[in-house]
Amino acid sequence: MYSITPVIYVWIGTSLPRWCKESLKFSSYNNPKRKFILISDSEKSRLDFAKDLINLEIISIRNGYNKSIIFQSKSLFKGKFWKFTSLRFEVLNNFLMGNNIKSFFHAEFDNLLFNFDGLEKKLDKVGNGFFVPRDNLDRGIGSFIYCNNKTCIEEILKKYLSTNNARNDMEALGLCLKEKNNFFSLPTESFHQNSENWNILNPVDCGGIFDAAAIGQYCLGIDPNNNRYKPTYNFFKNENLLIDFESEIITSNKKELYINYIANNERIKIYNLHVHSKNIKLAISFIRKGPLYYSFSSKKRKIIAHHHKIYFGSFIKLYDLIVLIIKRIIKRIIKTFLYEITKIYKIKN
Repeated sequence: MYSITPVIYVWIGTSLPRWCKESLKFSSYNNPKRKFILISDSEKSRLDFAKDLINLEIISIRNGYNKSIIFQSKSLFKGKFWKFTSLRFEVLNNFLMGNNIKSFFHAEFDNLLFNFDGLEKKLDKVGNGFFVPRDNLDRGIGSFIYCNNKTCIEEILKKYLSTNNARNDMEALGLCLKEKNNFFSLPTESFHQNSENWNILNPVDCGGIFDAAAIGQYCLGIDPNNNRYKPTYNFFKNENLLIDFESEIITSNKKELYINYIANNERIKIYNLHVHSKNIKLAISFIRKGPLYYSFSSKKRKIIAHHHKIYFGSFIKLYDLIVLIIKRIIKRIIKTFLYEITKIYKIKN
């Protein structure tokens, strides 16, 4: 049993990302009284960085989820990424069932957490359930979550059954937010506008807002993997962003970020920064008022990742096209070969 509500991370299926140490170090340093738990099936040698973080506990698990309802789902988006982001809820559920943990926070590695002492007390006053940022009527974003009702995890898992057919973790959370009274929408930067479309907590009740994705994407761009043939710049505007960042101001005190709503004369704390671009070191420098912060404040767009794509983007695209054509030719040859072999076998028998 933990004296203060712990933060639980889950990483399974692939090696830990190289930037996870910086992320955990930053978040745990901002919350020194809180226990951080990492559940992972990565090799022990890859977890050696834990010795540098005195409030981090490692829970090693074996890969035994082949019979998971997540892996059995025929509706799930293809690719390991979508399987593992959904499977984390089953891993969380199994861990909670075997431990006396009544409430917990959960965060994704590409989120930098600022100090959130007392946040659980604020949310406990709201209700008993599952609290998640929501930036669309149909989806929740598991960037930074609070749960004080463990049965809610089972409700999420049910959304992957054939009766619901959730295609990914965001959709599963979205279904629960629409259907369950004990799933609460945490406010994002667009809470004024979103409150007209669904029930959303007031930042006053939470003591701040949460970054589902839009703030981090605007400050530090999107994942370079989603921007394959061009460099990644900041000032990216998420499709669910409903405020004008040209008018609102994001500021830092070198420890955490705030958003200033000029029209309403509001200054609101941001609890987390979702670094979608995965450039954690640059994000920490931004928070600490490094060079990017000042160019950002001056509205000067900067390259966040893959500067080389300015010069080689077209060649990369051509290379990918050639590789795709070769793969399709090889696939066609193999298919034709197998067809002829089967045909000959049938004739002989």
